[in-house]
Amino acid sequence: MEQAVSEAERVSAALREIEDQYDWDTAETLARAVALEDEARQLGDELLITRARLCQANMRMRSGELAEAAGQVWEIREWAETHEARQLSARAHLMWAYLHRLLGDGEQCLEHAVLSVEFLDHTATPHMRIWHRAKLADALTMAGSM
Repeated sequence: MEQAVSEAERVSAALREIEDQYDWDTAETLARAVALEDEARQLGDELLITRARLCQANMRMRSGELAEAAGQVWEIREWAETHEARQLSARAHLMWAYLHRLLGDGEQCLEHAVLSVEFLDHTATPHMRIWHRAKLADALTMAGSM
């Protein structure tokens, strides 16, 4: 049991590394996220699996695969809210905001940016606290509210 916990912690830390950085090598990061999803499946940890899938969606979005990424983010956001996974919800809403930004929909970009900040809680990393608020400022500007 102790080994399974430490493996889950290792996978979680590896995912946090992907989540809290802006990596320029999307292909390599996507491959890492796929491998981490496989490891999470072996552990049977649904939250880790879903976090890995969101990392993959982020890399797909950044690689221009917007339709596939949008479908994944939608499913992940639904799962996160159903399972009350606040950090995952915050990250999913931030990605949803970015997708709407790319589509030129300032109103939806702003709505999801606000939600991404509202879902932040005491478990949010320092990177999340800064990044989500910076993206909210971008959304406010895009919506003409600043």
